[in-house]
Amino acid sequence: MSVRLYVLLLLLCFGKNAQAQQKPKILHINGAVKDTNGIFLDSAIIFTTKDTALSDTAGKYKINVTSGDSVFIAKKGYYTNGYIPQSEHATILMVAAPPPEIESDSLNIRGLVRDTSHQPIANALVYTFGDSTHTDSSGLFRINIKKGDTVFVASDKHNSLFYVPRSDTSSLVLTPKRVRKDITLVSPSDTTSKKSNFGEDNLEDVVVVGYGTQNRKDLTSAVATIKSKELINRPTTNLIGSLQGLSPGLIVNRSSGQPGKEGFTLQTRGYTSVNGGNLLGLVDGVNGDITTVNPYDIESVTVLKDASAAAIYGARAAGGVVLVTTKRGKRGFHVNYNTMIGVQKSVKRPDRIHSWQEAELANEASINAGQNQIYTDQQINWMKDPNTNYQISATDPSNYDYYYDMNQIPLMVKNSAMASTHNLSFSGGTNKDNYYFSLGYYDQDGLFKVGENSTNRVNLRFNYNHELNNIFDITSKIAYRKTYTTSPSYGGDGIFDYLYSSPTRFPIYVPNTENYIFNQSANYAYPYLKDGGATDNKFEELTTMFQLRAKDFIPGVMLRAVYGGRYTIEGNEIVKRTVSLYNITENVGFLNNPNSYEKDRNLTYSNNIQLLADYDKKIYKHSFHVLGGYAFENYSQNNTVAIARNLSSNDLFTLNIGDPSQATNSEDIQEWAMSSFFGRFEYNYNSKYLFQATVRADGNSRLDPNNRWKTFPSFSVGWRLAQESWFQKALPIFNEFKIRASWGRLGNSDGVNGVISNYDYFSMLVNGEYYPFNNNRTPSYYQQILPTLNKTWEIVDTKDIGIDVGMLKNRLTFTADYYVRNNDNMLMTPAYPAFMGITPSSSNKGKFQTKGWEFAIGWKDNIGQEFSYWVNANISNNTNKVIAYGGAKAVQAGQNYIIEGQPINTIWGFKAQGLFQTAAEVASSPLFRTTTGPGDIKYEDIDGNGSITVGNSRLGSSGDLVKLGDTYPHYIYGFSFGANYKGFDFSAMFQGVGKRVFMPSINDLYAYSSSSVMPLDYSLDYWTANNKDARFPRMYLNGTQNTVSSSYWLMNGAYLRLKNVQLGYTLPNSWLAKYKVQSLRIFFTGQDLWTKSNLWIKSLDPETAAGNPWRYPLMKNYSFGINLNF
Repeated sequence: MSVRLYVLLLLLCFGKNAQAQQKPKILHINGAVKDTNGIFLDSAIIFTTKDTALSDTAGKYKINVTSGDSVFIAKKGYYTNGYIPQSEHATILMVAAPPPEIESDSLNIRGLVRDTSHQPIANALVYTFGDSTHTDSSGLFRINIKKGDTVFVASDKHNSLFYVPRSDTSSLVLTPKRVRKDITLVSPSDTTSKKSNFGEDNLEDVVVVGYGTQNRKDLTSAVATIKSKELINRPTTNLIGSLQGLSPGLIVNRSSGQPGKEGFTLQTRGYTSVNGGNLLGLVDGVNGDITTVNPYDIESVTVLKDASAAAIYGARAAGGVVLVTTKRGKRGFHVNYNTMIGVQKSVKRPDRIHSWQEAELANEASINAGQNQIYTDQQINWMKDPNTNYQISATDPSNYDYYYDMNQIPLMVKNSAMASTHNLSFSGGTNKDNYYFSLGYYDQDGLFKVGENSTNRVNLRFNYNHELNNIFDITSKIAYRKTYTTSPSYGGDGIFDYLYSSPTRFPIYVPNTENYIFNQSANYAYPYLKDGGATDNKFEELTTMFQLRAKDFIPGVMLRAVYGGRYTIEGNEIVKRTVSLYNITENVGFLNNPNSYEKDRNLTYSNNIQLLADYDKKIYKHSFHVLGGYAFENYSQNNTVAIARNLSSNDLFTLNIGDPSQATNSEDIQEWAMSSFFGRFEYNYNSKYLFQATVRADGNSRLDPNNRWKTFPSFSVGWRLAQESWFQKALPIFNEFKIRASWGRLGNSDGVNGVISNYDYFSMLVNGEYYPFNNNRTPSYYQQILPTLNKTWEIVDTKDIGIDVGMLKNRLTFTADYYVRNNDNMLMTPAYPAFMGITPSSSNKGKFQTKGWEFAIGWKDNIGQEFSYWVNANISNNTNKVIAYGGAKAVQAGQNYIIEGQPINTIWGFKAQGLFQTAAEVASSPLFRTTTGPGDIKYEDIDGNGSITVGNSRLGSSGDLVKLGDTYPHYIYGFSFGANYKGFDFSAMFQGVGKRVFMPSINDLYAYSSSSVMPLDYSLDYWTANNKDARFPRMYLNGTQNTVSSSYWLMNGAYLRLKNVQLGYTLPNSWLAKYKVQSLRIFFTGQDLWTKSNLWIKSLDPETAAGNPWRYPLMKNYSFGINLNF
């Protein structure tokens, strides 16, 4: 049976008894609190009807008591009766006692502690004869009480009485020095106090913001918070993968399913600039890579979306800010073990067709192109005959002609691969310190059956906080990560390209040997995988955060000194082993010739120093908070690459045995530093009228010293209408109704890499070619780019208006925002003639705009005492426009990155009108190519000039080219729902895109657009005289009349995906108590299990279909797991 601590108050009195007098006597009590072991207890609350005290680190306290009045002592885990002191000296002894039995008529009270201004009282102690707890930051608590027992409420800032609840809803009056305070206790039997009102989501209303925290109710900015429970137990490879679909305006993309090389990107509210707009990630307030953080170590993730929230980070915040806060220890000792073991399967892949089908289609394509057929009927029959796989070549007796029907994909690609996650953590603490230690391990196998293809990761973290005394405390957070990823030296995407683009008539080996065949069209995926070498990537990272804090040495003042460091070592070893290829009798060719060994070392370190001062002041109903700070950050990178070629051994790879004349090496050193001054002022009146102003000045070494400093201000206001009495009377269903507006200015320094380098204001020389001079090989150097002194960061102004609403006791909540983001000094590189001989520097003359909106809604409730459920949904959309970019008006068929007046990445092409059906129709129609015939794509003559052309390839004069759309995803949405019932829990999350178009790589989809593009299963639906309603044009070898960009090939990239589903069961505590197990949950979880899209090639995946479609596929995951807590 578990043991709770209760308090028996033993009073040792010294001195004479007080004499009864007509006028009450005031006793000035000097006391101490200690336990039965003689250890003095701090943070005990001592209170009477008129005064309150808090015991210090020595257990001592002082309090004034009216003679005859009771004194109460409160400390979590202890219980006390009131006592009447008889002298001014008292020692209170705290004694452990066995807990009383909880009777059947007991209540599990959920309550709210608030003052008469309806403001929550945080960290107040609530206790009874059988239980005790503290209110959270929202003033909420939960406690067990037997009917008729006394409930005590105490706070170090408020006096308190006790109360015996007699009904479902009760109130208790606290009397502080000047203002009356009240406590409202709400019983579970009250229909307005269901779990949905006082659930965990409502308890956690403190939001992490830049350099501090704020109450959610006081926010005037667009901020989203994602809790730990939404991130864990999901079989994703990193944190970014877990964030997809959880917050409106947070856009997650990935390009591959290859282990360790998924290519995740994270973006908030769309594009900031044509030069990019990197999101700034901070871990525990220090710059870092958020993908490296173990999701099980995370307490919360905060997304700062608008300028008023992000302006405190100045020049680096235009792309948005994500703040990751890691866990800290809790009182007691806790052990947690979480594991998932699962199976991965590729999401979508096309199928190969038979070799004789490829040959028949090749013949048809060749004949349609006016050429001879490629394969004879005899050769096709050999392909159909499983007993005739090869023949000695009639033109070269030393070679075979191959006629296999061999789909090599099953030989090299597994149907499934394993993935597992293990996380073990130890945490604990006392009233003086706390600690959190965790060890995580992730392992993922790849799809290839042979060769190297896997990744694994180890995470270590130790967080520690210690209170030195009443003023000073220290915090340290240290994390280490090591990742090892191995892949084919030819690349995972390259292997899949071979598997889908090589004819299936070729085997792997020369028949009756283990020699790889030699043929220019052969499939070399297997020799590259098995013997061609591998790429090994090792990455190690150490991050540290140390903080010294001083608080309340002056009332309301807090000082912090913070140091953050990040150190990384990345090593790549790329082995390319020479592979011999054979004809019937001898070695006639090679892969990877000569062999090579490349060794890369990339070392980085960064230091971050912060000096921060906070001041809080409350004057009646006016609350003020001021933050001031200084920050310094520097970054250094040293990248060294050495390559040895033509090594004397094909088995031993070292730089020492390569051919010196073919060896190359390089070194790249990059450094920068930034100093910053910043401040924030917050004001609210009675938590109704809110105002915040922020300013930051950044100076960066990347800019010329005379143009180095820039200032980034922001302002925001909010009005909580639900706190107005007239609003409450008119619309009592609203618990929160806040409107807010903001304006701010941010810098885009992190998003312009390549446009602003570290040394642009210098005349820099780069290596050129070697030239013979005086019979010597002499290096040359030249100036590549003109320097510039007036270049500066892009400055982005953002306006935002939003609304936050809570209704029906906060069971229904929603938030909405509309924003406009203007980049009026975007960097651009002007066009220049080739004869200039030097690249001009970029300048701040471009303009760019993004407009968008986002909306999120949630509902949570209980049905009875056993069943709870919740539903959440979000959607967002934005559009962008390049307003000015040096007159960039050129338009070409296909995807255009920059055109003035258009969004980024617009798609232009001809407007298709189906397929030509007859020769007469071809003869009477304008044509793009003279090779056009029946079965080819028919294009609309937009400009009416009688031919299909691109005109002058300029906006407004683009001939028959029309804008087909842009590649950016629109109406990005996510919705989730879940329920809990008697230990069972279920949740599901869907994520998708409502509108998106993209142009696939036509030359990779359309069979025989070149001789290396093989037909796949979907290619069989092509035009013939007997199949005029086909999806693909007629087969045509090397033809261009069908491969130009047009609406015929445009694909609808909208999709809906079941992102995650979980089904779990938590065993009853009564089953676990004797094993000292706090909780045990077993569960199933799946990731990316189902997808619905309108792609007309169903084997494409809507997330990765643009570009070459035959890359390493995305993976879906089926896992079982355990959450075990001691």
